[in-house]
Formats: sequence, structure tokens, C-alpha cells
Amino acid sequence: MTRAIAVLAAAACALVPTGSGAAAVSVAAADGAPLSCDHNTTVGIVACFERQTLAVDRRIDAVAARIRAARSPAAAHRLDVAQRAWLAYRRVECWSAADVHEGGTMGAVDASACRLDLSRARLAALRARLRALAAP
Repeated sequence: MTRAIAVLAAAACALVPTGSGAAAVSVAAADGAPLSCDHNTTVGIVACFERQTLAVDRRIDAVAARIRAARSPAAAHRLDVAQRAWLAYRRVECWSAADVHEGGTMGAVDASACRLDLSRARLAALRARLRALAAP
């Protein structure tokens, strides 16, 4: 994995505290300027996945904020703990997915595709939780 890809991957998995002194967890990358999307290079393909993942991660943050706001401080804290654990899982699971092409540049593509897939699944799960909270 090249240094640029490693930096991109680390940025996509960053934990960014949000709010004034809040313990809320943001899954969106701290780096707001991902590389440009180009389907002709490995770095460009990774950039496409990372842009999509960043967009999904921002939606995760928005849904998680709505869940936090609807729950007690203790429940909000448990959600933050769960978000941190999920981020750690996503990071190592996707590193493992990249092992299919260990040592090759396609490993970065595998890892990026994995992050997008897992982020989409997490968003769906959090949306279902939010709907359940709104149900009578």
C-alpha cells in the first residue's frame, strides 16, 4: 500500500469529536479534500470509493446525531461507544479484505470498496434504529 493510499485510508477512518465538549463520535473523515475520482488509475478508483464513503459517513453522523438527541445521556454515550467499536471493526475488516491482493495496488481498491459497503450497511442499521425510536 502506498503512502498516499495509507493516508487516505487513515483519513476515512478518523474519529473526530463533534460539538462543544461532547463525546459524540463522527465517522466522517477529517480530511475534507479527497483526491479526484479517476477510473483509469488505482489511486483514482480508490478516490471514487472514498468520496462515496465520505458522503455515506456524513449521513451516518446525521442519523446518529438524531438518535443521540432522542435518547438519554447514558444511551447517547452507549451509541458513541458502539460507533467507536464499529469504526475499529470497519478498519480491521477492510484491511483484511485487502489481503486478497496483498502487496498489490488492488488491495487499496478492495479496502475502499469494503469501507463503502460496511458504511452503507451501518447507515441502514442506524436508520432502522431511528425509525424504531419514532414508532409509538
